[in-house]
Amino acid sequence: MTTFLLAMVSLFAGSGVPQDDNASERAIILTERMVKSIQSCAERVAVAQFKKDWVKETWGPPVEVKYDVERTNSLLRPFTAGVDFSLAVKYGKHHKTREAAAADNDLKLLLTGRYRNVYRITRDGNLLLDSIWGRGHQVWSMGNAARLE
Repeated sequence: MTTFLLAMVSLFAGSGVPQDDNASERAIILTERMVKSIQSCAERVAVAQFKKDWVKETWGPPVEVKYDVERTNSLLRPFTAGVDFSLAVKYGKHHKTREAAAADNDLKLLLTGRYRNVYRITRDGNLLLDSIWGRGHQVWSMGNAARLE
């Protein structure tokens, strides 16, 4: 009987290691998918009227995208992932018409912002957006996190 119990304990103890490795690997894969999604974001272009003139403004695309995955003490959300990236904001000259502003490709750099999205990864493999950070302060928080589909 003692031999049977020792065999069962060693079987259960050994089975936790591959599952833990699998969970870590799944967390990294989920985060890498999110990184690829962020990297594939197109530049956002806006043409807007300011007073009587029209101006073209662009945001992005995201560059210098980096990530890290960390283990937590939570049983329900055992990993967090941070994805860091930069967005350049550019603007054009003032134009009298919307069409002229839209055609303006001689844009000047206004600023480059550094951002960090923080995700929680659940034990069943869901990625939850927790917060967004910009310029060293929290810009937005989901509190309990929002599920990303």
